[in-house]
Amino acid sequence: FAEEAPKAPSDDMAKIRVVPNPFRQRSGLLDASQNNRLAFVNIPAKCTIRIYTLAGDLVKIIEHDGFGETTWGSQDVGNYLQTDFSESPAAGLYIYQVTSHVSGQEGESHVGKFMIIR
Repeated sequence: FAEEAPKAPSDDMAKIRVVPNPFRQRSGLLDASQNNRLAFVNIPAKCTIRIYTLAGDLVKIIEHDGFGETTWGSQDVGNYLQTDFSESPAAGLYIYQVTSHVSGQEGESHVGKFMIIR
């Protein structure tokens, strides 16, 4: 399988998406080793992603500096969709907040939601 080119960063916070959403036990991504991950796409080149439960508990912080896509869970890191407390997230609805650190857009943020189904 050919690899896709890295996604370009986006300055339009309204275009941020989580894929796949809802997340199922198997993500459906081409590389079977990457089945346990979510991707955040159309994100700024430099940003912080915070993931919360509906109760407001912070479960994951992702510091991003690169292209317009990053993942929660990867084979490279070996964390396979783990919280910052090395736990698998429970099924349910999650809230994410992306805060830009791009020059001229510092502090701008976008809030969205995604579902995990086990």
